Amino acid sequence: MGRAERLPFAEAVFDLALCSNVLEHVPDPWAMIEELERVCRPGGHVWISWTNWLSPLGGHEMSPFHYLGATLGERAYRAVWRRAPRWNRPGQTLFVTHIGPTLRRLREGPFDVMDVAPRYWPSLRVLARIPGLRELAMWNCMVLLRRPEGPGVRAGPGAGAAASTGGTPPA
Repeated sequence: MGRAERLPFAEAVFDLALCSNVLEHVPDPWAMIEELERVCRPGGHVWISWTNWLSPLGGHEMSPFHYLGATLGERAYRAVWRRAPRWNRPGQTLFVTHIGPTLRRLREGPFDVMDVAPRYWPSLRVLARIPGLRELAMWNCMVLLRRPEGPGVRAGPGAGAAASTGGTPPA
């Protein structure tokens, strides 16, 4: 058993590392992403999806009150439902995660961004190319990464400078 931020596997052992709707539930999503990258072999893929904060379901159980912000949103939820959210408490089990900053950081990393799309409507992947709109319309974002092959390419923290940018992912 392990935590997403510290997986109990050797480096570069999997063809595919999958993370479905977890990113917004860990306090340090980058530690988790770096672990997924670490266990992925050269030529392998990492598939990540998450519910972004500004989407209609970004607050999970707390939606639509999350649009008021984590603190005020939870207060509004309590006022309406007369209780705290049972799951997905902001700052405890639910964390603000946006598409734009996540994509920018992924593109700076050691992996090639192969695809970005709404998870449940991949035919509408054009939404991923429109900053602002994607934060609202892509209530669940999916990103497919590929670990480059070849000498001098390694996954892990600080490896971004040695990696290629490859592909033509959305801006």
